[in-house]
Amino acid sequence: MIDIVKRSGIDNTLGMYTAGKLTHDDYTRIIPVIEKMIEKHGRIRLVVNMEKYDGIELRALFDDLKFDIAHWRSYEKVAIVGHKKWQKQMTKISNLIMNGELRYFDQSDIEEAWIWAASIDAA
Repeated sequence: MIDIVKRSGIDNTLGMYTAGKLTHDDYTRIIPVIEKMIEKHGRIRLVVNMEKYDGIELRALFDDLKFDIAHWRSYEKVAIVGHKKWQKQMTKISNLIMNGELRYFDQSDIEEAWIWAASIDAA
């Protein structure tokens, strides 16, 4: 399951709460929402809460990869929020190959994750 999380006063950042095993239906619901954010802001900022994440179905993984390839340059900041060592390691590895900035935050630092993802860096 993926639920959309929006914060009052923060319209440039989209939150996603993941729980259980992610499915194709989850991606069918979430992809149009993300595409609208990209259309509105040019690039996407995400806060992905993986507190109760328990894997992904093969078809959903394909949906995710297909979207990521199509929107490779659309990612600006992605905050991964979790509590497992593998989530932190996955974030470090993904940051090496991802266009945009990816950062891991412990579950207790979720507010910091939102602040970081929504902040506009000075050029």
